[in-house]
Amino acid sequence: VELPIYEPATTEAFATYGVVDGEPQREKLLIPKDVFPEVGGIEVEVASTQLQSLVDAYWYLQAYPYECAEQRSGRMLATSAMYDILDAFATPGRPTRTELEAQRDRDVIALGKTQNADGGWGYFGGMRSDPTVSMQVVSALGASKATGPVVQRATAFATKEMIKAFDDLRRRLGAPERKPTPDEDTYLVSFAAAALTNLASIGQDMRGRAEQLHAIATAIKAYPVDAKARVLALLAKLDRAKAIRTKLTNDLLSAIHETAAAATVTASYVEAERLLLPSSGKTNALVLDALIKETPDHALIQKLARGVLESRRSGRWRSTQENLVSLQAMRRYFDTYEKATPNYVGKLWLGSASYAEQAFVGRSTAKGVAQAGWTSLTPGTAHDLVFARDGSAGRLYYRVGIVYAPKQVDLPALDAGFLVRRSYAAADDPSDVIKNADGSYKIKLGAKVVVTIEATNTTTRHGVALVDPMPAGFEAVNTALATAERAVKTESDYWEHENLRDNRAEAFSMELAAGTHRYAYTVRATTPGTFIAAPAKAEEMYAPETFGRSTGMKVVVE
Repeated sequence: VELPIYEPATTEAFATYGVVDGEPQREKLLIPKDVFPEVGGIEVEVASTQLQSLVDAYWYLQAYPYECAEQRSGRMLATSAMYDILDAFATPGRPTRTELEAQRDRDVIALGKTQNADGGWGYFGGMRSDPTVSMQVVSALGASKATGPVVQRATAFATKEMIKAFDDLRRRLGAPERKPTPDEDTYLVSFAAAALTNLASIGQDMRGRAEQLHAIATAIKAYPVDAKARVLALLAKLDRAKAIRTKLTNDLLSAIHETAAAATVTASYVEAERLLLPSSGKTNALVLDALIKETPDHALIQKLARGVLESRRSGRWRSTQENLVSLQAMRRYFDTYEKATPNYVGKLWLGSASYAEQAFVGRSTAKGVAQAGWTSLTPGTAHDLVFARDGSAGRLYYRVGIVYAPKQVDLPALDAGFLVRRSYAAADDPSDVIKNADGSYKIKLGAKVVVTIEATNTTTRHGVALVDPMPAGFEAVNTALATAERAVKTESDYWEHENLRDNRAEAFSMELAAGTHRYAYTVRATTPGTFIAAPAKAEEMYAPETFGRSTGMKVVVE
């Protein structure tokens, strides 16, 4: 007979990221003490690009089936932004230049046929002109170098709508007695900023207007993150706007939430902004684009780029708007940091313990990976990790990740991307479960207990696993079994999948919005004794360095 023995342990992970542009980069690795040496180790990845594969996002826009004006113009802009990058990486299945030019010509003709008499476009032919859609079409026609009456009428319509938005904002600024209308104010500022961006894309100088918009938005206290990013992108490096640029840069940086792996922007949207098709993915891309233009050496840019890339699902972003704006931001990233074709050997030294290298010649999404277990490294020792690039051109990206399982079980809570809390409550008689002053619990033998886990995250997380190790004296009430007793009805948030195992409970969600999320299940105290409840843990499965744990605790069943 085999009896499994489970250590009351919780795995943890941390990672750091860096870039080698010139001089070698160093990281310090301290081998953890008091961990189970058989669990985890160190893993190092090196790569020559941050872009990874963007082909799915590109094809999503190319093949989107409904072909309204927003989608046609999005396809045209994505082609202008990305094709030569896909060409440089020799992306399989990409259309030829001739095919793309023919598609562009068909889109321009189709847009000309559905243009309204006022010069704008609705989503589909016959619908009244929508300013947001019309602005994007203007930008797409400019990127495709189209000319003629269609372009002239479209530019006139866009200019008229932009001036109208400014006039409305000025009237609000000149009427201090007016009743506050924050939703409408926010929409007007966001729309004006988007209009300036699109008109600037066809060669018009909108910097003076951008300075005016900044002054108005600041005065009426309606200045959403998207508008700040667009205005900063328009004014980037402009000497006379130094004070504005500094203020906007600081505002955007303060809206960024950073983890070990990536960074994302925290923003909210008012109902009126829905006409501009906002989303968190679009905001992340706009902020990335603005910071690249204004402060290309800022350390957060690499993490923001990873945040943009990691928000994809099945290789693409959620909507045509997200795909378009994200691809445009990644194009700017490519032009700023990866323009030189890689031609080097990436080298890694882990003290005197090991050495590895990986050659990068030409455009490639290949990665080099090196690993070492804790059994091959002495606990408590320190090692220098050195990354170097030996070659003439290109950029080396690296990630150093460690995974370990501490032997200490009464660990304090830790927030590295999630704040996790766990509590026990009696299902029947309140006296069945008593929480002591030191945080431990006393539970009556045979009692049913409701276990509640709360995980709080301040930004959207993906591929989330919530795991609660059960004390050995508990047995889960698994309603999936035909012979199981009835569990207590609990209030849990929606989780896409749940598991109740012999030694732990698990809940999973592939996308977890910002907020606090509950998961509850029922156990019975079946064995008397003193037991350890290892910390409950939430983590991103594919970025385990983003995690959080509750406190460990003692449970006495008697």
